[in-house]
Amino acid sequence: MFKRRLRPPSPTIVISMVALVLVLGGTAVAATTAYLTKATGTKLVKQLAPTLTVKQAHGPATLASGQTEYGTIGSQPPGSGTGAGDEIGDTASLPFPAPVALDDAHVQLVGAEATLAQCPGTAASPNAAPGYVCIYPYAQYNDKLNDGAIWGSPTSKYGFQMSWDSVSGGDSWVFANWAYTAP
Repeated sequence: MFKRRLRPPSPTIVISMVALVLVLGGTAVAATTAYLTKATGTKLVKQLAPTLTVKQAHGPATLASGQTEYGTIGSQPPGSGTGAGDEIGDTASLPFPAPVALDDAHVQLVGAEATLAQCPGTAASPNAAPGYVCIYPYAQYNDKLNDGAIWGSPTSKYGFQMSWDSVSGGDSWVFANWAYTAP
């Protein structure tokens, strides 16, 4: 009967395990470090083990007061799928949750409902007053802008929508840049 001899892991495996330790964190640090030290006996692992620290994730952080997030929103539905007056809704997610939930009054579509005090920027340089999402269309065709909104719920910390209608059916589109500034 053959007895299989286990070879020590290759340097590539050791580096991969160290990277895995950094990703998994906490308990994995001790367990993986012990395994690597026993399996390889390398001084490198023994030297690195005390210096490995991992920051634990505790859910999404919220945007700090006065900080601004940016993004894009929009769509071009298939020409065969829109008729005159068909409403199109585009949804965007905030990269970080808002510290205070947004409502319809705080999601503004420039060219439809926004005021200069709420939305003092442009499509090329979007800006928003604290507590507002401002949506700035930069490419439009065969459309009528409706509004910015929170659909399906009265408030949200995670995203918002832009509503517009296809004017005469066929090809139509709206693309916009947006900014949100935390209050």
